[in-house]
Amino acid sequence: MKILLKLKSSQRGQSLVEFALVLPMLLLLVLGVLEFGWILKAEIAVSAAAREGARYAAAGKTEAQAEAYAMVHVPGTLVNVTINETSVIATAESAENSLVGFHIDSSRPLGFYLSTADAIDATASVTMRLE
Repeated sequence: MKILLKLKSSQRGQSLVEFALVLPMLLLLVLGVLEFGWILKAEIAVSAAAREGARYAAAGKTEAQAEAYAMVHVPGTLVNVTINETSVIATAESAENSLVGFHIDSSRPLGFYLSTADAIDATASVTMRLE
């Protein structure tokens, strides 16, 4: 009986050691999911800004009005609208260091461990037909 009690008491630290081994991998996984979510949010915001600018210009507004409308409704983005004879082309990109835009800078990384040495900006382009 004493041998069984001795074996049981010698395994007390096993779960702590296993937890210490698994914790870094678990944290990397959770932080990676969070960072991916931030990147996806920024990509969706930038494409929404381009879509809003193109839609507003296709509805008969000027280029300047469409750009201002898109940037006000999707803050943190820079929108450029071009109207030609048959279509409207709106391009959007994230503003540097904005909360909506995705901009990773190695000197001030927004991300935890997926940050790169070069800055990465989210961009989107939308083309709509004029009617």
